[in-house]
Amino acid sequence: MKQGFKLLSVLLLTVLLAVSATAQINWMKQDGGHNYLAWQDGSKSYYVNYGQDASFATGYFGSTASKTVKLTVTLNSVSTGKIASTIFSGNVDVSKTLAYKTFAITSKDYQNKAGQYIVVIKVKDANTEYVDTSLFLQVFPEISIFIPPITAVIPINPVGKDTPPEINTINYDNDILETDTLHFTISTNDKEKDKLKFAIEECTASIGGFCFKWGSVQEASLSFNENSGAFSWIPGYEYVQHVQHPSLTKRALFRFKAIEVNDNTKTSNWAFVNVNVHDVNRIPVFDFIEPKHIKQGEDTAFTVNAIDADKDALKYSIFSTNLPAQSYAFDKDTQKFTFTHGFTSDGVYTTVFQVDDDFGGQDFATAYIVITPAPENNKTQCDDGKDNDVDHKTDFPDDPGCKDKNDNDESDDKPAETQCNDNEDNDKDGAVDAHDPGCHTDGNPENMHSYDPNDNDESNDNPVKKPQCDDEKDNDADHKTDFPDDPGCKDKDDDDESDDKPAETQCNDNKDNDRDGLIDYGNDPRVNDPGCKDKNDNDETDEPVTQCNDGKDNDNDKLTDMNDPGCHTDGDAGDVDTYNPRDNDESNLMPPQKEPKEPIDIDLLSAHVVDEIEAGKTLFVDVRVHNDGKKEVKNLQVQAKIYDLGVWGSTGKFTLKAGKSANRNIYVALPEDAAPGWYLIKITATNGQSHTSTYRLVYIDSNTF
Repeated sequence: MKQGFKLLSVLLLTVLLAVSATAQINWMKQDGGHNYLAWQDGSKSYYVNYGQDASFATGYFGSTASKTVKLTVTLNSVSTGKIASTIFSGNVDVSKTLAYKTFAITSKDYQNKAGQYIVVIKVKDANTEYVDTSLFLQVFPEISIFIPPITAVIPINPVGKDTPPEINTINYDNDILETDTLHFTISTNDKEKDKLKFAIEECTASIGGFCFKWGSVQEASLSFNENSGAFSWIPGYEYVQHVQHPSLTKRALFRFKAIEVNDNTKTSNWAFVNVNVHDVNRIPVFDFIEPKHIKQGEDTAFTVNAIDADKDALKYSIFSTNLPAQSYAFDKDTQKFTFTHGFTSDGVYTTVFQVDDDFGGQDFATAYIVITPAPENNKTQCDDGKDNDVDHKTDFPDDPGCKDKNDNDESDDKPAETQCNDNEDNDKDGAVDAHDPGCHTDGNPENMHSYDPNDNDESNDNPVKKPQCDDEKDNDADHKTDFPDDPGCKDKDDDDESDDKPAETQCNDNKDNDRDGLIDYGNDPRVNDPGCKDKNDNDETDEPVTQCNDGKDNDNDKLTDMNDPGCHTDGDAGDVDTYNPRDNDESNLMPPQKEPKEPIDIDLLSAHVVDEIEAGKTLFVDVRVHNDGKKEVKNLQVQAKIYDLGVWGSTGKFTLKAGKSANRNIYVALPEDAAPGWYLIKITATNGQSHTSTYRLVYIDSNTF
């Protein structure tokens, strides 16, 4: 970080401290895309081999409530949440300016044990405790695993010395679809204007979202110019494999650095680009089903087949048919359809087949069975006075299917095979018949409904397919067609006629977001949530205005709401876990608490969470708490909080007898817009008089919707 920028940031925040009467802990983790709370290379995650050290900074912090701030830094195990070592615990002077501390974690701190660790930072003044975690440390047991090189903290360079280049913030789309184009150009800041070249690496192996092996770029559709820094990538349809990535999203991680051409020892730090590529599902397409012509009393059988470009497992079924149920059978595994003639009626019968993949794609195909009547009274079809082949022509010589009166097959001779039905690549374009664009009326071989087997010209001279908003069709079945009548059309060139789905809010998502037993906004007060003003309200919580959340000093003790001891169940304004915003009495007149005859000793035996979860889902925390003391504990609660997201969950109050244990589940609703990354969960068991805490780490992934 540049020293001048540091001082400017400190000065600005010092001024803010002076004018903010209600502020307590002040915290500065990032400014202008530069991380202050970070490892020595500016990242949030760091990797070392067994025996190596790692340095990090706390970021700037201060207080308007105290001249000193209690700073505690611990290294905790990811798997157990237990403290492996205390890096620092003490008071820091913040009376004149914001404080800023750097520390080094050595092999002694992680007790010479390989594993995953989190740095937990607590900043506490007279009123508030702030817990932040965004630093992750991976210690590998073997040197053989690739470890990103440790970049030493670069001192201020003496006048005249060459400084290494710096990569500017890279602006890019975090979320793209398959076949979308991602492009940007790396830019740098180099004081000496040295000639630079650029390097790129791709993550080739990762665990839990963290990369531990980098290598050359593996994507064939990616291009990178090492001289200009221009990056371009179009992930194809095969990038997100449905079997390997059931969430339909695959994360790609690249890193870039600038290198001086004349001195390749002078390089910038790595700049990271993390991209979530979302799947574009290709629907299955039925092969054309030839009509079946049989005589009355005959049977027929055929097999249907569909092609899925994503190679998804397909499910076949019959959507509808006008055949009697007893006359046909369909084997969904072999896709074989069998018709056994069990009735005498002639006519044209249709069966519509349906095929589905597991990802919302489906197609339909119609099979025709044309049954012509058998000869009656020794009369042939060409001399029985009936239109046996339903072509509106009867008998010889009017029906072209009749050679003479003795011909017993009135059906017209099958026309000669056409180029679109001869199983040959007539136009030498590598596609045959139903798979050739020239055999489709709309030029789209994926649309089997437009396939014309009677077309005798396989060449691809079909007109260009019109976009959905200019094709005179109701593509999204909303009874509105094309631009400007269909609200889903931005203009005539828009190829997606579907109406944009309005964003779901907490008051219109059919969920009980605040867990009060009531749901959404509506007209029935018995089931609707009073916290909803209307369907666009994105906060379902019911928060009545009380003395402890009205922003006023109701008891004239110069303290307000969370800062007032009267708004805390234990009278301790420094314990944020006991703050009760629904308390309507801000006065500090708490009833005297009787000291228990025996000390209360609460222990968290275990706490389990999943390793990874999507944003917008509910996180389940399974906790086992034990009463190690000799006295029954009443009003015990277990809470789980994620400070970085401002969300939490809690059990109800319960009683735990001495020497007994209890399991409790906590539910924490995660915001849908939570940024992907690791988050610290603080788990606390308290009865208002004493409490104990532990920590867990969870990786929150992007919301796939």
